[in-house]
Amino acid sequence: VWGRGNGGALALYAAVLEPRIRKIAMEGSIPSLHSVCRARIHEGMVDMIVPGVLKDFDLPELAPAVAPRMVLIASPRTPAGGRLPLAEAARDYPRAMVRARADGQAAAEFASSWLNN
Repeated sequence: VWGRGNGGALALYAAVLEPRIRKIAMEGSIPSLHSVCRARIHEGMVDMIVPGVLKDFDLPELAPAVAPRMVLIASPRTPAGGRLPLAEAARDYPRAMVRARADGQAAAEFASSWLNN
């Protein structure tokens, strides 16, 4: 499952609930819901926030639940829509593959190595 933008969180939710999903990619997604709460400004997050969810879990805590399935964090972003440093995303998702898609690189080309693993 390849989730882009807010769909990245949905892809992770889906993988937790459906064991037949073998790989999960979150492209251009925020790394955590907690980051939205800490941000002064955020972009388009209202449709993905579940009230009270942080009492129970945040997105990085779901990733181990899908192990050993592969999780790709691709070109992560901040809640305001800027680029998130890859090292920061890697810290939140230590077992995930964290990569950035080059400007102008086709999604299929970027995803090919992930799909072939």
